[in-house]
Amino acid sequence: MLLLTSPLNGVVVKRFAVLGAFVQPSQTAFAVADLSELWATLEVYESDLAYLQLGAEVDLTIDAIPGKTFQGKVALFDPQIGKASRAIRARVAVPNKDGELRPGSSCGRQCGCRPRRPPDGS
Repeated sequence: MLLLTSPLNGVVVKRFAVLGAFVQPSQTAFAVADLSELWATLEVYESDLAYLQLGAEVDLTIDAIPGKTFQGKVALFDPQIGKASRAIRARVAVPNKDGELRPGSSCGRQCGCRPRRPPDGS
């Protein structure tokens, strides 16, 4: 048995190697990803953009984990609004320290932005 090590911590998310096949040093055997923070992609209607800004805190519910709310922050807005949908995609960074969330999970049944705090922290 051959032990392969990764230069980074994470989880194997894709396997390219096949049992019994030769792997060359230049070949990728596995794809490893750090899942300690995931991205939720939200569709935000153009009329709602005034309520959401970069860094805004967002509460998300995940369909596969009913009854639990996850917190994240808006990290990015796509530069264009969809012509047909009149919506823009927003990327929300969601901490996943305990690994409870899975990439590709469906969210968005409920999404609420918490009120912004004044700059002085009061």
